[in-house]
Amino acid sequence: MTATQRFCTHCGQPLSPGARFCGVCGSPIQISPAAAVPTPAPPPPPPVQAEPVVTMIPGLNRRKGFMGMGADIIFLVTTPMRVILVLVSTDAMKSAVNTARERAKAEGKGMLGQVAAQMGWAGIIMDQIQSMPVDALMMQFPGTTFYYNNAIRKVTVRTPMDEDSNVAMEIIIDAGGEKIKLESQGSTNTKSVKQALAQTLGGVVR
Repeated sequence: MTATQRFCTHCGQPLSPGARFCGVCGSPIQISPAAAVPTPAPPPPPPVQAEPVVTMIPGLNRRKGFMGMGADIIFLVTTPMRVILVLVSTDAMKSAVNTARERAKAEGKGMLGQVAAQMGWAGIIMDQIQSMPVDALMMQFPGTTFYYNNAIRKVTVRTPMDEDSNVAMEIIIDAGGEKIKLESQGSTNTKSVKQALAQTLGGVVR
């Protein structure tokens, strides 16, 4: 689009619409481009988490107490920098169960559907972990600990030899002066777990 000149820039006389020359002094009329309409800038891309979660293995047990009769619930998280043991307290688990039940209720599910949905509480916790910066995990889940990847000497993923045990998989982390043993009671593919952990820990995973 162009802007039409309304007065002669040479003699100042009014110009007829569509005229190419001034009818008084004969000077050519300059046709100038119309001012461009500014285009709004595109929205900025979402921020990229500086330390993204690469692998997450939920619902592991870390034995504690007299003869290991008690157990903490641990979600094992790996990043390009750290191995993080997210401690999920009983209160956090109950909150996730309630969230799962309320979601099912909002979807119109009956009592049986709501009870079944509660079994998905681990997915609620996983979503929470994925949605926050890694450093915020320490505040959201008190008792969470971490080890830098370069401090990990060895990670063993294995199926226990005891056939009578209800443990399906063991993950043993050798962090130098400390060994952490985590257990899974659910059906787990040890090969896929090794491959997942090796993405950030490489050859120390056995």
